[in-house]
Amino acid sequence: MSMGIRECSPRDLAHLHASLPGDVYESHYARQRDGSATYLVAWADADPLGWAMIQWHGCVGINARAEFPEAVEVNHLQVRREHRGQGVGRALMAAAEGEVWRRSRGRLPWVSATATPEPHDCTSGWAIDIPESSTSANMTGRTTMARSGTKSSTMSA
Repeated sequence: MSMGIRECSPRDLAHLHASLPGDVYESHYARQRDGSATYLVAWADADPLGWAMIQWHGCVGINARAEFPEAVEVNHLQVRREHRGQGVGRALMAAAEGEVWRRSRGRLPWVSATATPEPHDCTSGWAIDIPESSTSANMTGRTTMARSGTKSSTMSA
């Protein structure tokens, strides 16, 4: 499968609506249009495989924002069921990380939060940097990964 990842465009929105049910695409695109987020979509030809959001103005959740006040959040990472286990999630995370580092020149820490209890193989080899005070209770039950240019430790999958 040949995959490409790019920022969502108006043309992509029309194709997302035609390919998949739901209305979240418009709200994600609106956040990109106002500059508060980047909406990344993975494609194989004209087939949308998955997507992720980069929230440039900090973590969305109040607890995560308190724990990581200067972080950029990567969230809404979703891979269509029929394309899971093929590296789509890993590619989206790599693209998001590359965009964060490109825009911040490595100065901004970033956080990725997922409601998935087991983030599958897409987290293998990622770094985790969570303050000792962080617990699953104050992170509202989410698995949270953070990277910064200065401090990280290896996370086991």
